[in-house]
Amino acid sequence: EDAGAYGGVSLYKSEADWHQFAISLSSLFPWGKRGGQKHSVKHMPTNNYLVSREKALAVGGFHPLFAYVGEDLDFSVRLREMSKIFFNPNFVVHHKLPLSYVAWLRKMAFYGRAQSMVVLNNRGGLSLSKFFPLFITLFFIYSLISTPIATQIVFLIAMFIPRLRFLTLSFLYYGFGEIVGAFIFLLNIKGSGLKALTEPPRQTVRRT
Repeated sequence: EDAGAYGGVSLYKSEADWHQFAISLSSLFPWGKRGGQKHSVKHMPTNNYLVSREKALAVGGFHPLFAYVGEDLDFSVRLREMSKIFFNPNFVVHHKLPLSYVAWLRKMAFYGRAQSMVVLNNRGGLSLSKFFPLFITLFFIYSLISTPIATQIVFLIAMFIPRLRFLTLSFLYYGFGEIVGAFIFLLNIKGSGLKALTEPPRQTVRRT
């Protein structure tokens, strides 16, 4: 099999009660649940990742454009052009989530920003379903403009229902992050960041 990398299960741990809902949602993704068979995937988080050094160097390693998050998304898109990424349920790590609500939402915003930057930088390569939070956010902005009072009432009601509040804020922060990421990418193209987007990524591999 033409394997460039293997990823596995990330079992999320947290002492915060509100995190349990987030942890249950992680089972929607291959890396969020045990069991199953080995199969190829489009992307695996690099917190549980075994990659061929030769192929990692061949695709240029992590791109310097993605300094905080998103480097694994961008790396996966480029790696898939030459080999496959496999999920192996026998690879298991325990991964702690951010303890505070603010840290969680900040992380969602960074993930959203990275999502749009990866898609624009690679002209695709990821599922369009990842932009669902963006559509929710744009619809929210449109509703605020067209029906401000009704939208604010619905939003306030959602803030008093814990799980609905969690989903609403997570989607909005992720969606706003995607908008910010698109602007950052466009500014990089027009400004001094053009070099980072047009030159090949640096030939380095992150060591742990």
